[in-house]
Amino acid sequence: MGTVRKFSLAYFTKYGNGGVDILPIADLYKTEVRRLGEALGIKRRIVAKQSNPRLWPGQVAESEMGMSYETIDQAFKLRFEEGLDVPAIAAKIKQSKAKLDSIFAKYEASEHKRRMPEICKLR
Repeated sequence: MGTVRKFSLAYFTKYGNGGVDILPIADLYKTEVRRLGEALGIKRRIVAKQSNPRLWPGQVAESEMGMSYETIDQAFKLRFEEGLDVPAIAAKIKQSKAKLDSIFAKYEASEHKRRMPEICKLR
């Protein structure tokens, strides 16, 4: 099914903080990024800090998504690496099918952020 990582949630602004030339850690799950930070000796308060996009006061990414990155990482691994369906994932990680459907819907809805823009052919 191909590799799908945390980047797949597309929790970024397409041509804002997503406008980059290289994505050196986009192939890692959020939990793997945190482990990498720990291995590199980055301070624990930074590695463990909740994602806060700061678009409004008190905004926390995990609250907005409805589940923790740890749970999302598990769900994505089971879906995209092991090929399990949503009911099997729900049973395995003890999450509701509705919450998982929501996360996978976010993945589908953000596909446009993972693609290069279309080129209009005028000739």
